[in-house]
Amino acid sequence: MLKRIVLLGALGVLANAEESAAFVGVNYQVSMIQNQTKMVNENGLQKPLIKFPPYAGAGFEVGYKQFFGKKKWFGMRYYGFFDYVHNRFGVMKKGIPVGESGFIYNSFSFGGTTLTERDSYQGQYYINLFTYGAGLDTLWNFVNKENMVFGFVVGIQLAGDSWATSISKEIANYAKHHSNSSYSPANFQFLWKFAIRTHIAKH
Repeated sequence: MLKRIVLLGALGVLANAEESAAFVGVNYQVSMIQNQTKMVNENGLQKPLIKFPPYAGAGFEVGYKQFFGKKKWFGMRYYGFFDYVHNRFGVMKKGIPVGESGFIYNSFSFGGTTLTERDSYQGQYYINLFTYGAGLDTLWNFVNKENMVFGFVVGIQLAGDSWATSISKEIANYAKHHSNSSYSPANFQFLWKFAIRTHIAKH
């Protein structure tokens, strides 16, 4: 399960209500991944939950926003973007207690390599995620005054993801020997966006 929180900030041009203009934006990103595994032992079905350290990164976008009509309550925004996030991962803590055997330690095995709790703290495992693409937003302004703009955004994005990790060989080897598994360091995805937007000052 991937939970993603993106905090956005933008630099734009504002004068006598919102005008068509080029823009540059930056953002800070935080993501969290959890992995839950189903397993059966003498006590029945168990579901150890593995939580990884959060991803952290930043993004950059540049484009052009264009408004239509005299009141400029509707516009469109065209842009390209590039995001980067980094994570040092492994196993954070011991798993759940099970009978007399003690704890189930959250660990992963890829081929002949097992990722352990101790190793994750030493920072031996890392992953870098690069996301890039283009987007198209529709801008709807309910309030469009000299010193304030308020509305919402509905948009789409076509994006590519590229992964770089210290265990890429181990993952590829695991997928090679398990017919129900697959691994690709690059993927494409189609995204949609809904957001509230506002300008509260002019410059």
